[in-house]
Amino acid sequence: MDSRRLVVAGMVLALALIVCVAPVSLRAQGQNGNSQGVAGSVADLQKKAQALTQQVTELQADLAQLKGNVASGNAALQAEISTFGVQLVLLQAQLGTVTDGLQSQISGLSAGMQGFQDLLNSFNAALNGLQARVLALEERVATLGNGLTSYEQLAGLPCTTANGTAGHVSFMGIFKSPICAGAVSANGRFIDLGLVILDTQMHLMWEKKNQSPGLHFVNGVYSWCEAAGSTNGTCAGNTMNWIGQVNGEAFAGFSDWRLPTQSEMINSFMDTAAPNCGGNGPFPCVQPIFGPAAFGLHWSSENHQFDANFSWMVNSFRVLTTVHPNTANFGPGNGPFVRAVRNSP
Repeated sequence: MDSRRLVVAGMVLALALIVCVAPVSLRAQGQNGNSQGVAGSVADLQKKAQALTQQVTELQADLAQLKGNVASGNAALQAEISTFGVQLVLLQAQLGTVTDGLQSQISGLSAGMQGFQDLLNSFNAALNGLQARVLALEERVATLGNGLTSYEQLAGLPCTTANGTAGHVSFMGIFKSPICAGAVSANGRFIDLGLVILDTQMHLMWEKKNQSPGLHFVNGVYSWCEAAGSTNGTCAGNTMNWIGQVNGEAFAGFSDWRLPTQSEMINSFMDTAAPNCGGNGPFPCVQPIFGPAAFGLHWSSENHQFDANFSWMVNSFRVLTTVHPNTANFGPGNGPFVRAVRNSP
């Protein structure tokens, strides 16, 4: 842009010199030559001056246009710079937002890692506590098994049952799980667990009766309606529910007690091989390990197949079955009697 200005200035200076020198040259030529030659030279010079003037005018127009272009270019460039500045500010704001979000995520991740570390520390502490308990148990087992040479030798060792009575170690089921039992039947099938008797063959747990009046009184008598809690048919209006009360108190820690089936009564609770079974005296056909047992009819859970108002009983005298009305009650000490049972793994 500066070089074009210098060219224009030089051309203007040259034109001025020509205008000033031309008259002097004309006067010299008039003195030394003829008038016709002078007139021709002046005309040529005037044409050249006009051409030069035209060029100067064009150069000035170009210069003005160039100035306009430069001004427009500067304005456009300034606008682009302003736009770039705005975009730069927006980009910086977005970068700040992204940075804040990233920092927040990093902080959250750090907090999560700290929580995981705390959880891991708690787990390690619990694991250490468990290891300590295992070591203590191993020490107790080592003390208990002092002098023993086999697992089977644990049987018969003294122990204390859950209700605090003295017992001895016995094996239960096909897996020979050791338990603390008060007594074991002669055939090894039944185990006295204090409040209940366990049948390891049929996997049944029987209620153990006592001599004190109450829910578990051996001579307590109930109609089938009162025992099962039914209110259907002839049991309408029944308000007593013996098996429900047994479950309500969670007897021996369980709430799934029920009346036994005929088969369970005959094949588990009663036994024709029991001492004095079928004799003239009041000796029920029940294994002695069951403790106090009533001599007479016991309710089962089964109604008669043709009339739901009658239910089956099993007599502990010679293990006989019979059917009686659901409302039957022979009076204190005469039956019908009840015995609760539940399934045991």
